[in-house]
Amino acid sequence: MRLESCFLSGCWIQTIHPGELHMSMNKHQEGKTEKIMGKVKEVAGKVTGDKSLENRGKMQQITGKTKEVVAGAAGKVAGKAQELAGKVQRGVGDAVDSEAMEKSGRANEAKGKARQDAND
Repeated sequence: MRLESCFLSGCWIQTIHPGELHMSMNKHQEGKTEKIMGKVKEVAGKVTGDKSLENRGKMQQITGKTKEVVAGAAGKVAGKAQELAGKVQRGVGDAVDSEAMEKSGRANEAKGKARQDAND
């Protein structure tokens, strides 16, 4: 995940690029697809009596599940980072009396929480 930092009022605030917000969701879908393809190979191997194909299908399913788990964990971590960055931004906005910065911080906190929830 790429983070961009900016220096503001003595505090470093990190923001996640909008185009990368759904990165873990795409990886999650990739894992699901891999599991389905593995299941198809496993069944085809069973039907044709090809143990090698059946075993490759089982391994592909395990790989797909692993990708799903990793993507979910990465999404939760990224969501927590965004939530914390929003809290810092909100705090800095309060300290420098910037209502716009406080609002932006609250929005980032909410987006971070939503991203964590989406990866449960």
